[in-house]
Amino acid sequence: MELSDTALSQIANCLRSTECQVRLLSLELTSLASVSPAGLLRFVRDVAPTDLVFRMLRGCTPEHFGPELCRFLVSRRFFSVSELVDEQSNDVALSLDDAILNELSASTFQIAVHSSITVDGLRSFVKAFANGTKTLVAASIKTNFPLQGISFPLDGKVKIHIEDEKTINISSIATPQAIL
Repeated sequence: MELSDTALSQIANCLRSTECQVRLLSLELTSLASVSPAGLLRFVRDVAPTDLVFRMLRGCTPEHFGPELCRFLVSRRFFSVSELVDEQSNDVALSLDDAILNELSASTFQIAVHSSITVDGLRSFVKAFANGTKTLVAASIKTNFPLQGISFPLDGKVKIHIEDEKTINISSIATPQAIL
């Protein structure tokens, strides 16, 4: 099925008419070339999935993944975004910056595309997780900057693994009390 504003609207209407609650919405291996940014945003808001995945999408524009869609993403329980390209196969970034990262309520997420997150924003996010302000199970964030040599505030609840030069994995460490 070719994705378009009309097709997405019909899918959303069908789900609403059956009063279906969507746990996972996964858009993968397709094109957004015929979908407007407003149509994509309207669709995900109408469907309101608990978990949301965008993977291996072509025909993307920066407007498809603008601040409003990013705010919606970070409000999901789980989200994953990877491999977004335009019509010429150039990478497309998320409009996810430090302010939007600070709004995050997801407990598990993956950002495997470029974003506007800075070193200070990432440090602040890890600090909020370490001091208990944010709750997190696991996260993977691809950055636009090298991670080597950057220090992060840690305590006994946070595990950080630098996967490669620009990807950081963050997770919680189960305590004996949490296991009981």
